[in-house]
Amino acid sequence: ERGISHASALDDASSPQFQALNWIVRDDERQLDVPLDDESNTPIDIQQENVLFNRYALAVLWYQTNNLEIVQQSLKGHVLFPGEKPFDPMDLTQEDIEWKSSENWMSKDGICAWEGVTCPPKQDGIDAADEDLAVIKLNLT
Repeated sequence: ERGISHASALDDASSPQFQALNWIVRDDERQLDVPLDDESNTPIDIQQENVLFNRYALAVLWYQTNNLEIVQQSLKGHVLFPGEKPFDPMDLTQEDIEWKSSENWMSKDGICAWEGVTCPPKQDGIDAADEDLAVIKLNLT
């Protein structure tokens, strides 16, 4: 509805978008909520809405890159760069796509505590480790 994901992706149970939404709604222990104005049906707290969208977007990334079937499907028809050796995505294994470090990802911790996610410091200078703030940098190398 807000242009984050296409509705058809949310209807497909095998899509990373569906899986991320399902995790946010059912399995995420953080259970974030965005209260809506009764009359206009718009978010009362835009900051809280952004927090939820950031958490959802990172969850989509997680499912897109950690689900072997999704990775294989997304690599079908991969265009080779000059000098790149051809490969069959169906030859990939779960071990091939595992992240080297994924500490706190998909946990109840705030996204600022997820490995490789950098958030701005809180205004008072306190470390924002267990917060859900804006993501300013993502380093997954």
